[in-house]
Amino acid sequence: MSRDREILLGKDYTKREIPDVTSYEQLDPQIVQGIIKCVHASGMRTSDQDVLDHINGDIVIVYQDVKTQDVIAFSSTSFISPNEHLKTDDISDEVGCYLVGATIAREWQGNSLYTRMNESRIGFGLERGLNLVFTQTQNRRVMHGIESVLKTNVEKGLIAGYQMAEPILRLGHYGRMLTEEMPLRFDGLDYGKGDCYMLLFNLQR
Repeated sequence: MSRDREILLGKDYTKREIPDVTSYEQLDPQIVQGIIKCVHASGMRTSDQDVLDHINGDIVIVYQDVKTQDVIAFSSTSFISPNEHLKTDDISDEVGCYLVGATIAREWQGNSLYTRMNESRIGFGLERGLNLVFTQTQNRRVMHGIESVLKTNVEKGLIAGYQMAEPILRLGHYGRMLTEEMPLRFDGLDYGKGDCYMLLFNLQR
């Protein structure tokens, strides 16, 4: 079992930060089943096995309903370079804060959980002195969510500024559209084929 810490955020839910997760088998089986249920309840089109394959990262965050202990949100974050992640040498060797994935059960969407998760995850990178934040997505809301947190960090004086690089097109990366409903679209993606963009944000200190 990974060592983790649980933080009471309010009367409605708690946040659990679990470090150094290399496999879902390290976690409490009840948490694992809760993550699977949460992902399916979020509007994602995915299999149980695909969910299990994505329960890993340098830090996994799990939010739970205080009353029911149901998992209501989940995210994973890794500290890795884009080149190492993609097994390539043509993007960047700089180690960054890779926002691997995040999902929120539909009934909990709109409760600022996504913003809270991004604040925590980007904060992990800042604490480690990393100056790159990156992710892969089909959804413009993901881009807007990251930018919103970075703008707040500028206002707070945590960073001097940031610049988003030109999005990198990843043809057919997912093999399908990831969500049941069309997300806020990017131009230039073939959603039926599973295209996505890699987004890189360079931070200025």
